[in-house]
Amino acid sequence: MTRKLLCIIVLVCFVTSSANASLVVKPGKDDYKAVSTASLVERILLESTSIPIETYTLAGTNESFVKAVIDRLAWRAGKLMIPMFNNALPSHVQTRQLIIMGADDVDIMMVWWEYLLRSVIRMIIKIVPNYFAANNRDIYIILLLSDLRFLNGRIVFLLSELFSSINFIVIVPPPFEFQPPLLISTDYNMGLVIVPHDVPMRQMFSDRFDADRHPVVKIVGYGFPICIRINEQGQVVGYDWNVFRTILVHMKLRWHVTVYKLNSTMELMQWFNKELDEGHIEILIDRTFRPDTKSVQHVLPEMNGVCLIIPKTQKYEILQHLLRPFASTAWIVLIVALLVGSCIAKRHFRHSLLDTLIFGVDLDAGSVSRKERIVLFACLVVFFILSEAYQAKLLALISSSRYPPDPKTVAEFLQTDTLLYVGEATATVLSFRPSLTGRVRKAADYWFTFDGEQDYGTLMQCPVAWDFFLRWTNRHYNLHGYNVRPRVHIVAENILSLSASYTFSRSFLLYPRFKVYLDRIYESGLMRYWQTEQDRRQMFEQKFVFVENEIISFNDLIMVWIVLGIGHGLAFAVFLIELLSFLLKRYVRNRLPTRRQQRLFKKSKKHRHLFPSIPTNDSSGKRKPLTRIQLQLSKSQ
Repeated sequence: MTRKLLCIIVLVCFVTSSANASLVVKPGKDDYKAVSTASLVERILLESTSIPIETYTLAGTNESFVKAVIDRLAWRAGKLMIPMFNNALPSHVQTRQLIIMGADDVDIMMVWWEYLLRSVIRMIIKIVPNYFAANNRDIYIILLLSDLRFLNGRIVFLLSELFSSINFIVIVPPPFEFQPPLLISTDYNMGLVIVPHDVPMRQMFSDRFDADRHPVVKIVGYGFPICIRINEQGQVVGYDWNVFRTILVHMKLRWHVTVYKLNSTMELMQWFNKELDEGHIEILIDRTFRPDTKSVQHVLPEMNGVCLIIPKTQKYEILQHLLRPFASTAWIVLIVALLVGSCIAKRHFRHSLLDTLIFGVDLDAGSVSRKERIVLFACLVVFFILSEAYQAKLLALISSSRYPPDPKTVAEFLQTDTLLYVGEATATVLSFRPSLTGRVRKAADYWFTFDGEQDYGTLMQCPVAWDFFLRWTNRHYNLHGYNVRPRVHIVAENILSLSASYTFSRSFLLYPRFKVYLDRIYESGLMRYWQTEQDRRQMFEQKFVFVENEIISFNDLIMVWIVLGIGHGLAFAVFLIELLSFLLKRYVRNRLPTRRQQRLFKKSKKHRHLFPSIPTNDSSGKRKPLTRIQLQLSKSQ
């Protein structure tokens, strides 16, 4: 309740008895307390123009001392002072405010604020105050007390709770005349400190920090191991921890770090918010944590890029590329043209066009017409171009890298056939990258490993993806002792740019100092330097380098040699089958007489039976020539 009190101050809380702006009020001569206090406040108001202050606020109760100070200020300015109350500002508006409060009794202040809360809160209930920040250094608070005896711890606690800041001073009038007023401030341990009255305004509200007196800073780490984790030696490491360790060492603070390795659940997030609100956790190191309004979120611009994680390109399949020198549509058009041309030109070709192209034909033969020669010559030219394309592609593959290049940009990724499996962030991805429409699949139960066991890609925060990648490389290098080609590829271009943030407790008073140091570290480039430390290790350490520019060797062409071997084997098998069939036919022909041989044999036997006395051989065994009568008899038979 007390954190929202300031946002309702929209009225003038103190008005003198006359509302006429031209009235000049002259204070009494013996009112030395109001004179000295008004002089100091006036000097602070004059010096505040150099800061500069953008909003001035006056809040006070109807007490005589406060009215006397206001009268004195109005008399010196020559007019009545009625300030504007415009503290109800949006939480994202950065402004410097000077607030002057006047009250002696805390109970009266609380009653007055509760009255304003009941009467005014209905009008500005939707306005978010600008004080939800740990120890806001943009608010300068001056509390006017009429006597030192009214100063107690309740006022200090009330001011720190109302404004979330210890950047205030208490002005108490002197007990005797000709003495300066008493200025009292506080330090980070909520202890009261006496401030000289003659110092400039910046020194009045200076940062009074003592590292030796400050308690131990309670830090909790959660999230991805690359950000913060405990290694095998029990030491806290991670590039986020490097940032905070640098600040803690520079400020000479003591710290206690606890790292949680738990699954992200709603109950865990609520417990973190509760611990931050109660001050048990002062710093939560988790870039993806989204706190509630009770904590302070320090945003880092564009430190959580989202990258594409896709499978690594496979080794060139020479046979596949030789079978596909052209696109599939070109092959379809070529085959259709041959088939349709064969059907249409069938009447013009004595032989089939495909048979002629496959088995060849002598173009000088007289049986080939002129039309056939023209078409065959055109087809031979096309086949020559195809053969040269095959040879050129084969030579290019042999003399080039054995792996095709991986996509380096999102545009190159869109030229591949890889799909993306995304969880609940599908709509966000498509809104940032409409070109991915049709390539993104929403899957709630998909899994992805860096062992390359899947044929789809996914999205992951770039620092986390590189952490997993380098850990995989280290593990396989230690296991095998040599470089192992990665199974996945991280596209260099970020597909999304998200902001990272650190969370601080509202009760952590050192947040202004941490905020300054975090801004300086980020602007100097140290934060990105620590974040890309492992990337530089990958560039210079040999075990993180896998050489992919080796040319294709004999073993890489194993499919080509297999196809050639199968072709020669089939040709040799066909030759053997043809030879065996020829030998078998000859053997059968020699062993079994044919019908013609049987018919001739029967005729010869019949001839011998009809003319048994006709000799055919002489006594010496030589064949005698037939006489004319024998020839005529043989012809007649």
